[in-house]
Amino acid sequence: MTEKLAEDWPEAALATLYRATVPFGTQETQLVWTRYAGFLVLNGFLSSGYTQVSQIAKDGSPPNAWILLAIGVLGVAANAIWHTLNFAGWKNMCLFYHLAAKLSPHLGVFKLPTDRFKESIPNPFGYIYGFAQSVPLGFATAGMLVTLFALKSLIGSCVSAAVIVVIGTAAVLFVLIIEYRVIGPSVDRSGVNPA
Repeated sequence: MTEKLAEDWPEAALATLYRATVPFGTQETQLVWTRYAGFLVLNGFLSSGYTQVSQIAKDGSPPNAWILLAIGVLGVAANAIWHTLNFAGWKNMCLFYHLAAKLSPHLGVFKLPTDRFKESIPNPFGYIYGFAQSVPLGFATAGMLVTLFALKSLIGSCVSAAVIVVIGTAAVLFVLIIEYRVIGPSVDRSGVNPA
């Protein structure tokens, strides 16, 4: 579509379209970090809740296992959602830069910052992306540990650490499948035939 568009429109109009497309990618990046701040606050509340529940039981009795279970499950679920939203935001950023880069050959001889996205829409990459994804993974792991502690209190010794590790690993694999097999290909298809 962009090739046909580039043939029909003058260079000034394409430059305007390029300048309009790049900020969408930048906005996706800003949304990633805005969500990052929001989820850090949410995890702060969950950590505070865990601390409060643990301190209430100072007399030697165990903390309320149902509240701990709710905190743990909420922590795992919220951080899985956060991890997925991070992936989608970074992937959409790459999509917008890809769409802008497809216009760049028609804009003269300038080398543009989006040119590395010209050939394809890459999967998210880099140290910052790795860091951004490791934080929700760490919080989700803490949520799994709280869930393990709560389940051991509720059910007893029937629940082993191995069961929780298997369930946690399955949850991580589920999130990665959603990211790389559902979200990623849908963004890739939208870059090939933009609406």
